[in-house]
Formats: sequence, C-alpha cells, structure tokens
Amino acid sequence: MTKSRFPHSLVLIFSMIVVAQVAAVLLPSGRYETEPKPSAGETYAEVEGAVPLRERLAAAREARSLSQADVAALFAVSEDTVRGWEVGPPDDEGWKPGTHIESGAGALIAAWIETGDAPSRAEIADWKASVDARTRVVPGTYHEVPKEEDQGSALLQTGKALHGQVQEPIDAAVSASARATTRHVLAGADRVFLAIPKGLEAGAEIIFFVFIVGGVIGLLRATGAIDALIGMALHLLGGRPVWLVAGMVTLLAIGSSTIGMAEEYMPFIPILVTMCIALKLDAIVAMAIIYVGAGIGYGAAAVNPFTVLIAQDIAGVEPTSGWEFRAVFMVACLVVGVWHIMRYARRIQNDPERSLVRDIDYSEGFDMPEDVRLTFGRVVVLASIAVAIVVFVWGVATRDWYFNELNVVFLVLGGVGMLFGAVSPNRAAQSFCAGAAEMTTTALLIGFARGIQVVLDDGVVIDTVIHGISQFLEGTSAEVSAVGMLAVQSICNFFIPSGSGQAYVTMPIMAPLADLTGVSRQTAVLAYQMGDGFTNMLVPTNALLMGMLALGKIPFQRWLRFVLPLMAQLFLLSVLALVVATWIGL
Repeated sequence: MTKSRFPHSLVLIFSMIVVAQVAAVLLPSGRYETEPKPSAGETYAEVEGAVPLRERLAAAREARSLSQADVAALFAVSEDTVRGWEVGPPDDEGWKPGTHIESGAGALIAAWIETGDAPSRAEIADWKASVDARTRVVPGTYHEVPKEEDQGSALLQTGKALHGQVQEPIDAAVSASARATTRHVLAGADRVFLAIPKGLEAGAEIIFFVFIVGGVIGLLRATGAIDALIGMALHLLGGRPVWLVAGMVTLLAIGSSTIGMAEEYMPFIPILVTMCIALKLDAIVAMAIIYVGAGIGYGAAAVNPFTVLIAQDIAGVEPTSGWEFRAVFMVACLVVGVWHIMRYARRIQNDPERSLVRDIDYSEGFDMPEDVRLTFGRVVVLASIAVAIVVFVWGVATRDWYFNELNVVFLVLGGVGMLFGAVSPNRAAQSFCAGAAEMTTTALLIGFARGIQVVLDDGVVIDTVIHGISQFLEGTSAEVSAVGMLAVQSICNFFIPSGSGQAYVTMPIMAPLADLTGVSRQTAVLAYQMGDGFTNMLVPTNALLMGMLALGKIPFQRWLRFVLPLMAQLFLLSVLALVVATWIGL
C-alpha cells in the first residue's frame, strides 16, 4: 500500500499557525469597541426623591443638542444601549436588552450630566473591566490599531515573561534600533513557536479532561464491562447496523441540540470504533456517528444554551423562540446525515477495500477480548456509567458544570469501576496511566489547534477579518442577505471555532445588519448557528474535531473525503431553510 504523502495532522495545524501569523503581519490590526451586556452588573442606585437618571440623561442630551448616537460615541457603547438607558424597562415585562443602567455606567452618566465633561477612554475602559460579564461588540466602531500598539507592547511582555530578570541587562546593553529589530523578528518567527505553549495553556482544561477521561476509560475497560456491553450490542444489532447508526446519531444530536454536549462525546470514540470494526464497518462510521450527530445538533439546535440562547440574547430575540422551526429542520438534517453514513457503510460492507481507512492498523486498542460475559460486577459498573452520564448531563444543564466538575464525575466513576470490577489498585493505576498515555496525540493536537486562535488574537486581526467579510452583505435582498450571513458565519467559524465566542463577535454586527436588509433577527440567529455547527465538522481549527480524529486514527484528509459531500447536502438544505424562514417572517 502506498504511503500517504498528505501532511500529518500536527504538520497541518502547525502550517496553519504559520498562515495565521502571515495574516497577522499583512492584515491591518483592528478592533471593535466592546461593552458589557446591558443586563450586566449591579443596577444604578437612584437617589431617593431625585429625578431618575434616565430622565436626566435625556434632558441633558437634548439641552446640548446631541443625538443618541452622539452620546453612544461619548460613552463608547451602542446606540441601542443609549436608547435603552433613556426608555427604561417596559412595564410588567422581564429584562430585555437595553433596559438596564449598570452602576458603573450610571456613575459616568451622572458625572457627565453634572460637569459636562465626557468620560475619558481610561475611565470607560476601567468601567468595562470592572463589570464581571462577557462583552459584546459595538457595531460601527471598527477602527484600525497601529501595529506598534498590539505587537510592540505585547512582544515586550512576552520577552520578559520568557527571559525573566535576564531581560533587563540585555535591554540595557542593546541599542534602541537593535531592540526594534529584535521585536520585528520576534513578531514573525518566534510568535509562531510561542503560539504552541500559549495554545497548550489556553486549552489546558480540555487537555487535562482528555487525559483523565482517557485514564478512566482505560480503567473501565480493564473491568471488562465496556467490552461486555459491546458484545451484547453486537449480538442484538449485528444484523441491523442501520438501527445502530440512526439511533446513536439521533441521540447525540438531541444531546447537542438541548444542552450543548460535544466534548463529552470524546470518550466514546474508542468504544464505537471497536463496535463498528466488529460489525464489518470502520472507524469513519464510528467518527461519523458521533460528530455528524453533534454537528447536526449544533447546526439545528433548538435551545442550545452555548449558542442559540446566547445569540438570541445578543440579538434581542425572545429566548428559545423559533424552536419549532429548528426542530423540523433538525429532523430533515438527521435524515440526510443518516442516509449519507449508511450509504458509505453499505459500500464498505460490500467491498472492504473501499474503506477510507483500510490501510490503518486497528489491531491495538480496538480489539474485542474473548471474555464478554455480563457478570454482576460488570452490570454494576455499566449502571455506574449510566448514572455518571445522567449526573454530568444534569450538572451541565442545571449547575453550569464544566471540565473541572466533569473530571470529578469521571474520577469517581473510575473508583466505582475499580471496586466493583475486581481490579486491584496496582492494575487500576497501570490501566489508568495506559489509557491516559493513549490520549497524548489527541492532547497535543488540541493544544496546537488552539495556537491558531492565539496568533490571530495576538495579532488583533480577527475583528479585521470579520469587518471585511461583513461588508459584502450590504445592499442585497433579504433572501440573498440571509444566505450571505450563512456564508459569513461559516468563514468566521474557521477563525473562531468557539460557538459562544463567535456569537459575541458576530451577532452584534449581524443583528442590526438584518434590520437593514429585511431579514428577521431570528433568521440571523439561525444563519449563525448553521454556520457554526455544520462547519465544525470540517474546519481544522476545531480542536475537538482534530482531537477526535487523532483518537480514532483517522487522517484529516480521509475525513474530508467522507464529510465534504455531506456538507454540500447540509448547506443546500440550510439555504432552503433560510429562504423559507425569510418568506414566512420567522
């Protein structure tokens, strides 16, 4: 078999770090102004008996012949926020965007009314930094930033962090021009390499989650419980793979659509690979079951709190509204997804040589043992796994649990598995370490992939990219604008693979743009989640995707050959859904 000449995933990701650095050098640096969400922070305390601040603000603005846009510029906030400050909360209604004067903002407003002096940029920056809340972009405030501002100061800080106290005598001995040259060089080559440890640091939570989950899965496999479960599934589903594929894809899509599950699916990759190989399928089918399910769940999410609810909140759309349309859309996407997977599965069952991973060795770590009996101890371990899944789903949905809490759940699960699975402490430790060691490549890919975003953040060019591509949507029809929003969000997801992060960057721009082009804000949210969720299945900047592919021993280019035809179908379906949503005024 001819060895593939396509770059290893690690080489591919490193190359993209280099490309990101080139973009950071060639593109102008720029930023949008940001502001805390109007609902953030403590409410401004009105003085008893005094005229309410919002009324004094409106009076002061009119007395000075200033528009709301002028006041927004003074306070570096959006015009909608100023309008909300003056209007106040609607009677008998809950909070809506723009109805809340935060305490720090109120102090700045009161000082301006009394003295007539606009707050300084430093005062505004201090106010925004004091509000412990995520910020949103202020539309229309994009401005270029001199390269010296974003690269020079950041570079000096990086150099001092790297060299510590040794940096001072070096700086004293080197001339100003030499230091400038050094900064220029570091801004290029060294930043590429600095992005790697920074990416590992930025992805520390998920990286250690991967190690711990891998260790616990290794321990649980040592009990034989997981293999016994797989053996039972093979016995029940051996002749009906369509039920395995359809059932699992639907189940995982529902989990992603409702509570935003994604990272939690990673531990099931080895299990499903083992099951699919035993069913005369391959690792591509196993990966597709998990990631097509998660991608569709995110792309057509009904109430995902990490994407849909955040985007609706930013856009000023009623939370969870429009879920019925998205639920119907998800059913259509599931039909397309399952059909695509099953077509590939039947093809390789008829001719194993047509498998995209036929030359990959799965003889180690994915083989079924001889003893697959369901003993009492193994039943207890399996029941513990089910309880653990319910517990961490409950925790994510109701208690805002994330990686640290999920790590605890898995560690406790490992302890239960050791006790009831008749595994000695020494063997448990060895199995845990072996399972964690198998995750090393996965962890490295996650850290390297995060490095891409580190470079773009340090170069301050993400806002530049988004500002540039958003210009293409102006002056088009509603249907074309809606489809254009899908294209923009899909491109943005390459640079910002975080769904919630992308929402905070793009929705403050897309929501007012929707008003100008005749697209409803609900449809703008729909375009956002489609662009984010579906492209997560193919963008190499998605650390979770690259990690799962490494875990399943699937080369990235092989996965692309499988998923690109599916992506074309899902995007055609998305375009149709956006046009329908525009016609019915969703």
